[in-house]
Amino acid sequence: MTPARAPNDFPRPPILARLIVAITTPAREREFVLGDLHEGYNARLESSSPREARAWLWSEALGLASSRWPRKAAADRGSHRPREKHMSSLWNEIRFSLRSLRRAPLYSTLAILTAAVGIGASTAIFSVARPIIFEAAPYPSPEKVVLVWEREKDGSSSNIGFFTFVDLARGVTSFASSAAVSYWQATLASGGMAEAVAGRRVSAGYFTTLGVRPVLGRDFTPEEDAWERRRVIMLTYGIWQRQFGSDSSIVGRMIDVSGYQYLVAGVLPASFEDLIAPDAQIYSPLGYDAERPFACRTCRHLRMVARVKESATMDAALREAERSMSTMRSTYPTEYASVGASLERVDAFATKGVRKAVLALLGAAGLLLLMSCANVSSLMLGRGIERRTDLAVRTALGARVTRLVRQSAVEAALLWLIAAGVGLVLATWGVKALILLSGSPLPRVERMVIDVKTVGVALGLALLSAVLAGTLPALISARGAVIDRVRVGARNIVGRGTQRLRGSLLVAEVALALVMLCGTGLLIRTVTALLDVRLGFDAAHVVDVDVSLSGPRFNDTTVAEYYRRALDAARAVPGVESAALTSQLPLSGSFDGWGIHRKDKPSPNPENDPSAQRFGVSSDYFMTMRIPLLAGRLFSVSDNATSPRVAIVNRAMAERVFRGETVVGKEIEIGGTDGDWRTVVGVVDDVKHLSIDGVPELQVYVPNEQSLDRGASMVVRASSEQVALSQMLPSAIRAVDRGVAVTRAKPMEEFVAGAMAQRRFVLKLLAVFGVVALVLVTAGLYGVTAAGVAERRREIGLRAALGATRRRIVSTVLSRSTRLVGIGLAIGVVGALGLNRTLRTMLFGVSPSDPLTIVAAIGVLLIVAALAALVPARRAAAVDPAITLRTE
Repeated sequence: MTPARAPNDFPRPPILARLIVAITTPAREREFVLGDLHEGYNARLESSSPREARAWLWSEALGLASSRWPRKAAADRGSHRPREKHMSSLWNEIRFSLRSLRRAPLYSTLAILTAAVGIGASTAIFSVARPIIFEAAPYPSPEKVVLVWEREKDGSSSNIGFFTFVDLARGVTSFASSAAVSYWQATLASGGMAEAVAGRRVSAGYFTTLGVRPVLGRDFTPEEDAWERRRVIMLTYGIWQRQFGSDSSIVGRMIDVSGYQYLVAGVLPASFEDLIAPDAQIYSPLGYDAERPFACRTCRHLRMVARVKESATMDAALREAERSMSTMRSTYPTEYASVGASLERVDAFATKGVRKAVLALLGAAGLLLLMSCANVSSLMLGRGIERRTDLAVRTALGARVTRLVRQSAVEAALLWLIAAGVGLVLATWGVKALILLSGSPLPRVERMVIDVKTVGVALGLALLSAVLAGTLPALISARGAVIDRVRVGARNIVGRGTQRLRGSLLVAEVALALVMLCGTGLLIRTVTALLDVRLGFDAAHVVDVDVSLSGPRFNDTTVAEYYRRALDAARAVPGVESAALTSQLPLSGSFDGWGIHRKDKPSPNPENDPSAQRFGVSSDYFMTMRIPLLAGRLFSVSDNATSPRVAIVNRAMAERVFRGETVVGKEIEIGGTDGDWRTVVGVVDDVKHLSIDGVPELQVYVPNEQSLDRGASMVVRASSEQVALSQMLPSAIRAVDRGVAVTRAKPMEEFVAGAMAQRRFVLKLLAVFGVVALVLVTAGLYGVTAAGVAERRREIGLRAALGATRRRIVSTVLSRSTRLVGIGLAIGVVGALGLNRTLRTMLFGVSPSDPLTIVAAIGVLLIVAALAALVPARRAAAVDPAITLRTE
């Protein structure tokens, strides 16, 4: 029989395992635990393989490291597991915390709801912001997919021409592939009715550049990217389901598109997102004919997308693009006004319109979460003060301070986790509300959902908030319990440290609330200023119906005839006062820029001539939209295809291009320089076309019969509010020719509202956050003041007994609250001046440091603070000094 050996006689286990055990074991038990570990390790070496012995050793060492629980000496070490004891203790603490929360329903309800509001708002905003800010483009190596622009002298970016695209695709070797994209308004014929479908014409490498493969069929071939062979289409998954019933045999079939027969090459996967053209439903090869006039360097109506090689950097690709553009400018000096090239990541391009607004909302949600933490921390501190006697008794009976702190931490974590569950419910409703409140389609809206990642964020926010809101109250309560354990049952006076902490939390809440209210006030003033902007037209009682003509049966003669018949049909609808046509509608997002050249002052380089928005309009357009005439005359029915070519310009063009000269009678050319001159017959007021808050752009109008477009917007003015006009008008126009795609009637006021949608969206949310912030500040100030009155009740009674008047007592209580609010307002003003600058791009007619807005926000907070502190102050004045003296 092998004699027994002392622990030190056994071979030592690996040093790293011994080090872990030494660190995680109390000093008084370290020697015994190490000896026991040696014995167990060698026993397993004798009975099993070294590998199993090492596995057992690491299991024991890591168990000690994770539990950090002192191991007691026992005859049978295998029957006692520190992890099991630790888990049992944790479960007991959770049950104790649940009972504690149940015993204080008012405290628990207030704390959970306050925390849930912060978590719910933050989680909802995160769900909206995640696909816009935090998620990359849904393509392989998304950081390599870029848009290529021509860079203008002012630093802005613009589209490129066809031959510019060709030269860049050949000259930039850092591009693995590239493609050009052009807008395409197609018409799908189904059941005898035509439907307008947004599409794109793309060069053959488009889907390869994005890294997307069809789920059915094949990609476009280079041979199909030609004018004669481009009648091939690719369907998105959505239109394949909706229009063709998910019929897999659609691939290879011929379908009617815009009056021509197109071959269906394939169907794109359901997960495909086109961040360059989110509205696109069908695609066809670009098929440029280099002999046609629009295939030029100055006709910049293409977007170029490229994929940078894995071995190349973005900077290297940009340098090559700059060199290529420099070569083109040298070779064609009269055809380039741009000064270089620029690259932009596709995901940044897709979200830049709302990125700053969403960042502002994220900041507001973060402020609201911090306010929730401050309020809950104040509630927990008050709860700890109420339980100080209980904690002191437990300390006197032998409970360690670490045990009390841990118990408070478990209670805080449990409270915030429950709040996270409630917050997720609020966030689910909040995401739907955010999408509805946005007023305009948000990018990647289908990815704004509550999923596993969102739940993880909510739980993470809950745990982080538990640490922020629960650590100091737990430590202070435990420290107070140690101090009071020798005088259980005696009168306890709350320490100055506790009062200062509660005051600091209130100061932080006031400062954060002021920042949020200032942001809300700035946006209120912005929207008010935008509503006062002169649009240049009257949107009231005007509706828009878009028509799209396509196919071989339409030529200049048949297009002009259809427009005349469609206008007559619209005017015949009851309630219609007037109707007109325009090639592009103000504030609709349309863009049609053309160069403007003067006959009397030709430019050495026509590319440097100014550009203007071109509108092809019928004679009644200015009357229907009520655009004022400033000089000359308006178009008449005699301005047709056979009459002399004429034009009307806006005030901005008269001032910037002609600079005080007499404009009427001048001759200009729109677009090319082939001598197709037009006589300016009138000047009209500026119309807000691209945006409400921008500088008026140059605008030129031509009679629609002298520049026929295959697609047009019909604007109709009703004599009064006509609810039935939305249904009657499209039906009347469709009856003219059912082969023409006609959209639903949309009020012009919706376009105006859409131009302010982003600001209104942020304003609505900041207003909601501001109201919640005011509620939190009110609750926080009331709680701090009421707690101060309760803690100083004895002192207040003695003051009253010594002759202090009720007014003096009220003023004394209010003075401390006023002092805290004043400090918070001072800090908040500094924060508002700094953080409100993030809203600069969203402001109009107001400065980020607008003093009126800051003073108004301070006034609101002072009123709320006065109301919140007045009730506890009046309660303090009602303290009976006789009762206080008897207790003494």
